[in-house]
Amino acid sequence: MKLPIALVSIMILGAATASAIINPEITEKMKKEAEERLNVKIVSVHVPKGKGPHRTVFYDVVVVGVERSKAKLKPGSKIRIEAYYLEKSKPKPLTKRHPTAEEWQAYLASLEPIVGPKAPPLLKKGWQGRVYLNRTKSKGKSFRIAVHGHSFE
Repeated sequence: MKLPIALVSIMILGAATASAIINPEITEKMKKEAEERLNVKIVSVHVPKGKGPHRTVFYDVVVVGVERSKAKLKPGSKIRIEAYYLEKSKPKPLTKRHPTAEEWQAYLASLEPIVGPKAPPLLKKGWQGRVYLNRTKSKGKSFRIAVHGHSFE
């Protein structure tokens, strides 16, 4: 059965604009279970080169306040936070009435991801606020965000 291209386009665009939301109770539980609840100031931002909408970012921060710290961090501690953000891009337009499978695949790959928790924003040097973190498996003072897009307040 072939669906008219207009119907398929409406279905895809409708799905692309949907956003996933984590139940607020789960978000609060994740915040309570985070090993670190700190107030920090970003002193540098590093985005490694890469392709695709899901991008890794590293923030070097100075701890300015400690609300809870399993790692025994103190004000003045310098740590690195690994996070991610979604780089917004325009979908590649479909130019044919009956695109090939490869053209459909390229179009769908150009859409923003529609499944998953809210992504955190890309923060700038100088940002100051509360973060919820968990320690990474690597040695040193390296941490990951604990509550996806709700890790920064």
